[in-house]
Amino acid sequence: MSEKFVYMDNAATSFPKPKVVVDKMVHMLTKAGANPGRGAFPMALEAARTVHEARENLTGFFGGSEPSRLIFTNNCTEGLNIALKGCLKKGDHVLYSPLEHNAMWRPLMSMHKAGFIEAEMVPVDEKGNIDISKIEIMLKPNTKMLACVHASNVTGTILPIREIGKIAHRHGLLFLVDAAQSAGFLPINIQDMQIDLLAFPGHKGLYGPLGSGGLYVGERVNEIKPLKQGGTGSKSHDWQQPNLFPDLLESGSLNVPGIAGMSAGVSWLKEQGLANISAHLQKLTQRFLQGISQIKGVVFYGPPVGELRTPVVAVNIAGFSSGEFAFLVVQQYHIGVRGGFHCAPLAHRLMGTAETGAVRFSFGSANTEDEIDYAIQAIKEIAMGVEE
Repeated sequence: MSEKFVYMDNAATSFPKPKVVVDKMVHMLTKAGANPGRGAFPMALEAARTVHEARENLTGFFGGSEPSRLIFTNNCTEGLNIALKGCLKKGDHVLYSPLEHNAMWRPLMSMHKAGFIEAEMVPVDEKGNIDISKIEIMLKPNTKMLACVHASNVTGTILPIREIGKIAHRHGLLFLVDAAQSAGFLPINIQDMQIDLLAFPGHKGLYGPLGSGGLYVGERVNEIKPLKQGGTGSKSHDWQQPNLFPDLLESGSLNVPGIAGMSAGVSWLKEQGLANISAHLQKLTQRFLQGISQIKGVVFYGPPVGELRTPVVAVNIAGFSSGEFAFLVVQQYHIGVRGGFHCAPLAHRLMGTAETGAVRFSFGSANTEDEIDYAIQAIKEIAMGVEE
């Protein structure tokens, strides 16, 4: 056992944040803390300039074409809700994947149960992956949207976004992607992947702070209703929400320090090289999988050893509940992990852990090979305790 603390809950939020992120946020809070778009004095202008530059930075990072269509949100969940509730109309039909997080599944089911829309899940193939061959078979005259997570927050499975995007556009459908676990790890190009609506968090793979995120609304989205109305700093004399981006979907004061931090995180990612970060995380993940696969009584879920996945691994040990396992990992070995169901009941049904849950280890750029080996040893010692 050790008194050191090892953070392995990066799928929930990344930690630690790069110094440039912290420095940028401190600057905004101490030197440029005015409200953008609400004044013409120097601090307000700097805040407005910072927000505009962040829009441009994130739009370019995701391969978008129009910065004004990059909407800032409090998190990925808010972006998904704006996309679903803003684009879908009564009677529309939506297809979604079997790996959705509650951020997608709950609003879809809420509208479905209310009789507002029809939401239908695409089945899986023999390997437990989404069966894209079934998508076109399941389309209906009233199908409006294909909605799916880019990568599972439990299994690490990566969905074939490019292929699904082609299907969506071939049939004139909107394509909504939840990039909560992929942004900052996998390359995403909105135009090449034919994504119409991309929701993303700022605080995970983009290394920004909690409370930051966004939604890119593609040019094929002809109509979208705001989730909320209010002050925008523009057309203040009119009772109607301005029908222009980003004001249409951004009401109230923005989280400027969070936006600045998120943009600084993206700039840091660019400097490090997304490919380099991804290679480091994939190396750590495969090292972890190879290590735990040799331990008796240990089972992990998702793609097998050697196959590309996000740096997320759900684990169980025979003879332990996921709660007991997580408790030992945290309390005895001081490793920050998450046990339970991870707000993703669909994925747990698919894994066969709907009743037991699992313990999720998720890695970030600051993790090291030594920390991976330490986690493997912790799991080994816990598993050996069962045998004793």
